[in-house]
Amino acid sequence: MDAIRDDMVLFLDVCEVSGPFRAVLRNPEIQSHKKLKVLNGIFSTKVNKLTLEFFKIVVRKRRESHLITIAKEFNNLYNIDQGIQETHITTTFELGEDLKSEFEKLAHEISAKKPEIKEHIDKDIIGGFILTVDDRQLDSSIRSKLNELKLKLTN
Repeated sequence: MDAIRDDMVLFLDVCEVSGPFRAVLRNPEIQSHKKLKVLNGIFSTKVNKLTLEFFKIVVRKRRESHLITIAKEFNNLYNIDQGIQETHITTTFELGEDLKSEFEKLAHEISAKKPEIKEHIDKDIIGGFILTVDDRQLDSSIRSKLNELKLKLTN
């Protein structure tokens, strides 16, 4: 399961950075065997043989446009099975290991699950952080504090 999960994460990472790759998968005018060649060319040496066979089945059934959704859902189910909570942290800078571990502790306190931290850098929040765990959000950014102050002053 862990190896397949790593393969799905790799697949989603490639999809995220490569718009043309996503376009190939979704384009109904491109023949399935050509899409399979693209998938094999990119992933044949990087993923498990079981994952490659799965890609072949999906393409053979002409469902390759759904591969991104399938990979995302696999990751969701894997996380549920393993007790992992996807956690998003937005800051104005890249987190060091010490700060990352502090956010992991905080996320664990909130969800009681093992957090999987996804970092986002957003200079627009000016400073502070925004921590999102499941449907809960802890916004301690300077931007939100300024917006609160602005709201109080206008009232």
